[in-house]
Amino acid sequence: MKFISLFVTLLTVAFITGSCTKNGEPATSLSGTWQLTGREGYRAPTPSGSPNEAVTFTGAEFYFYKDNRQTGYGTYAFVSGSTCGNPASTPVLRFTYADVSNTLADAVATVTGNTLVLDYGIACDAPRETYVRVP
Repeated sequence: MKFISLFVTLLTVAFITGSCTKNGEPATSLSGTWQLTGREGYRAPTPSGSPNEAVTFTGAEFYFYKDNRQTGYGTYAFVSGSTCGNPASTPVLRFTYADVSNTLADAVATVTGNTLVLDYGIACDAPRETYVRVP
């Protein structure tokens, strides 16, 4: 069991340090607010223009908003997991929702500059959401 825990820790560290910006900051720094700009997957794609949805990340907590009203919150962590279309030991962002009996949701999180993509499993028609960082 200790080996698995160590492996998950090393995998997470490798994922974070392997995705650094030129400033040396981890590209996976999620702290701040992100505005939804697009959604693909089981729902119809978002219409053109800006959807009024956002997510805010603090140290280890997240808060989802729609029309400036909180729609979900809880804690998050990078763990080894899987989403549809990704192998079982992929680094994923695990959301543990406090407002719905600790429900879990995993997404492959990719940060490129000021763009965040959360892929919950687009290969199986689960949503893939694109956000931009709010200055």
